[in-house]
Amino acid sequence: MKTWILALLVLCCVGPAQADLKAGAAKVDITPDVKAWKVPLGGYFGRKGAPATGVHDPVYARALVLTEGTTKLGIVSLDLCFLPANVKTAVLSKLEAEGVKDLDSDHLLLAATHSHTAPDPLALHQGNSFHKPEWTPFDARLLDFTAGKIADAIALANRRLIPARIGSGNQDLPGKNRNRRGEKTVDPTMTLLKVTDAEGRSLAAVVNFAAHPTLYDEKMMEVSADWPGAMTGWVEGQMGGDAVCLFLNGAEGDATTNGAMGATAEARVAFYGKDLGQSAWDLWRIMATRADTPLAAWTVSVKLCATAGAVPFDAVNVMG
Repeated sequence: MKTWILALLVLCCVGPAQADLKAGAAKVDITPDVKAWKVPLGGYFGRKGAPATGVHDPVYARALVLTEGTTKLGIVSLDLCFLPANVKTAVLSKLEAEGVKDLDSDHLLLAATHSHTAPDPLALHQGNSFHKPEWTPFDARLLDFTAGKIADAIALANRRLIPARIGSGNQDLPGKNRNRRGEKTVDPTMTLLKVTDAEGRSLAAVVNFAAHPTLYDEKMMEVSADWPGAMTGWVEGQMGGDAVCLFLNGAEGDATTNGAMGATAEARVAFYGKDLGQSAWDLWRIMATRADTPLAAWTVSVKLCATAGAVPFDAVNVMG
């Protein structure tokens, strides 16, 4: 079994580039009509494949396209629990049909936020041929819908390319995450990529932090992006206009949220999302940017050992 790991690198601290940076960003709603067909939520086996009963808050594909010289990179944050490899294949096919050039598999990162209250990615996996009670089956209609919406976000970001500036930074957020099983080692660092237009107006933010989006438990039966949705939405409100905030989960392992306050799960989601959003925004406001920023991308192919009974997921994308 092969896993393709895609790494995208923004070289913000080296010499002048051959051409100035351009960037475009877009956000597209990927929430299916849960009234039109049965859409199970991914993340908790305890739901036993039951379909979503409604939509609490939309889930999105947030896309950022960057170009410099002949290099073009795409980063997409998806409010999903994980991502089967065939979704990327379907997205690339739709992008080709839409005429998007110079954005192949080696230059496109699709990253799930890991929300446990979004449409179940098992329904997007063409290799999911299991036929068991209380198990989510493959749904070709949902795959076509989701891949189409993701492609729409990338294509729109690509059409919005304008001269841009970029910067990166990080800060530690002690006490904002913890390990669920008591291990003391966690990664408390929030990393931020800041993208503006040539005049310094907000275009996009890419926030990386390690904490499971599991403030809603298995009893939550409505579609939701959990706290990353609250966080990205809050940051987008601060940036204004059509600016987009992407979230990439970090080395979360067993890490989950810490310090989320509120009497209900909904209140805790709102509190934690705004809390991390404020931290991201505080970092954003002090970060410098530059236009002469070389871009590079690379891929690494590794083999994973298949185990008996394992679902054959073919690809995982990570940020380098």
